[in-house]
Amino acid sequence: MKLNFSKKEYAALLEMLYMADWVLHAHSEEKGESTEEYRLLMQKALEAAKDFNLEEAVGRDDRTGEYYLTRRFGEEGRPMQEIERFENYTFWAELVHRLGRRDFIRLYGEERIKQMNLEERYQTESEMQVRYDEEFAQYGLERLEIMKAAKSSNEQ
Repeated sequence: MKLNFSKKEYAALLEMLYMADWVLHAHSEEKGESTEEYRLLMQKALEAAKDFNLEEAVGRDDRTGEYYLTRRFGEEGRPMQEIERFENYTFWAELVHRLGRRDFIRLYGEERIKQMNLEERYQTESEMQVRYDEEFAQYGLERLEIMKAAKSSNEQ
């Protein structure tokens, strides 16, 4: 099968590949075997940059011979803006969800929660999350603090 892309479509594909690679590898030291198939496909796509006169978007490591998206194209372009937007949304959504879940479990206990039907569980936990959602919408992290644990008698 052969796919035909315009230069604009190919540039959009490169941006999507950058974002996908970021999701897969931004928080890992090395590119592992589990993502090798993706890495090879990305190499194939990046190698075609010269066919679209987009050599400025792709560099090549002299030592390894691997292609990579240039800083100007990836980190300073639209892909990073989209990644930052996604990460910001995810941060707040996860913070609200995890704090709401924590309080839900603390208040009702795991045994009582297991006895709730799915609708009741969802509704009750959602109510816990709303409190945090409203707090963070109004104050951001300004009023969020970590409590110091009381020292035990062994530490004094």
